[in-house]
Amino acid sequence: MDSSDKQQSFELCLKEFLEIAHRAAILGLQAGTGGNISVRCGSTYLMKASGKSLYGLTEADVVVVDGDGKVIRGSGPATKEAGLHLNLYRV
Repeated sequence: MDSSDKQQSFELCLKEFLEIAHRAAILGLQAGTGGNISVRCGSTYLMKASGKSLYGLTEADVVVVDGDGKVIRGSGPATKEAGLHLNLYRV
């Protein structure tokens, strides 16, 4: 996969992540800033930044972490439950 394919794949993951976040917010699956979602995208994981609500989530509120939970894209720390999410992907 060349870099343009990887970018297109990432953009698709991000779009789907934001759509899922929006749907979860509409369904009332989150109260305040509690509750999290994540999406695996290749060898990286998209998660909402800590302290952000799913309602109105934007690209700026999404962080990308590697398999060790290190933020590699985005600002702010990943959700406090990042380790739990990563462990679930390993199962």
